[in-house]
Amino acid sequence: MKNINPFPAWRYNTQKITDLSQVLAPPYDVIGPNKRQKLIQASDYNVVQIDLPEAPEGQDKYAKAAQIFESWKQSEVLKQDQSPALYLYFQTYTLEDGRTFTRKGFFARKKLEAFGEGSVKPHERTFEGPKADRLKLMQATSANLSAIFGLYTDPEGTSSAILTELAQGEPDIKVQWEDQVHQLWRVQEEGLIAKLLDPIQNSSVLIADGHHRYETALNYRGLRRQQLGEGATGEESFEGVLMYLCPLSDPGLIVLPTHRVLAARPSVSEEDLRQRLLGFGTLQDYSLDQVEDLMKDLEALGETRALAWIDGNRASLFVLDGEKITKSKTLSKLSQRLQK
Repeated sequence: MKNINPFPAWRYNTQKITDLSQVLAPPYDVIGPNKRQKLIQASDYNVVQIDLPEAPEGQDKYAKAAQIFESWKQSEVLKQDQSPALYLYFQTYTLEDGRTFTRKGFFARKKLEAFGEGSVKPHERTFEGPKADRLKLMQATSANLSAIFGLYTDPEGTSSAILTELAQGEPDIKVQWEDQVHQLWRVQEEGLIAKLLDPIQNSSVLIADGHHRYETALNYRGLRRQQLGEGATGEESFEGVLMYLCPLSDPGLIVLPTHRVLAARPSVSEEDLRQRLLGFGTLQDYSLDQVEDLMKDLEALGETRALAWIDGNRASLFVLDGEKITKSKTLSKLSQRLQK
């Protein structure tokens, strides 16, 4: 994971914004109209005004975002740090079962790399609509408004231990927002920065969230390079992207199941679906009165690949059989690594 650097962040000026919980917002792509309105009601300076802009009909919402962003800088609602730093960011949260975890990572500037040419690895396909939206916003503001969430390998737990060590003092920012506690420490000493970054120089980065924004940053870089032509030095700010980096081995990194409701039934019949699934694993049925038993059985499977669903008056548990899957027509022609 080479080419990770400190940077001087633009941050809310706590002398003007005394309650930071009023200006925080979740990622733009999970904010609906009602949520957006509530965030703005909390504060006219909520970041949603820039990251998810709106404008009256006939006006350009991206230009509106740029105008708001610039006005906040001019009025010093936002101030830029005087020197580059890494920003340790710990997020404490509680699950529905009452367990509390703290995810530990840090914000940094990562030099952009096209997929397949460096250490950054994707796992999703992207869509042109969201990328076009984010590109217009980036062109208007010339800013990274939300970080790419990256996971890096740290098999020995060295990085996690260093993060904990560096965060011993009082945080620069500590704020409770909804059911979470957010803490941020600014690290600017060269020796401490090296202590954190040196052990992970050879790590790769898996994008956990932000594929559209990462590809947008690549597209923006291409446009700016064209604009500068031979005048480009390779050291311009658009050569990098804001990333939040978290060790894959961090015990506070919890991945929860994703639940979905199918509003329209697929054309395949239920029985045909069940027969096809038996070619890839085992099925067990439960009545609706046994859903709690089903969930206990699902949880007891641990890391075994499995899923459960409810359809009509029947619940089902499907456990995948790795050997059957790799022998299937779908996967048999792929390499063993891809099959796995």
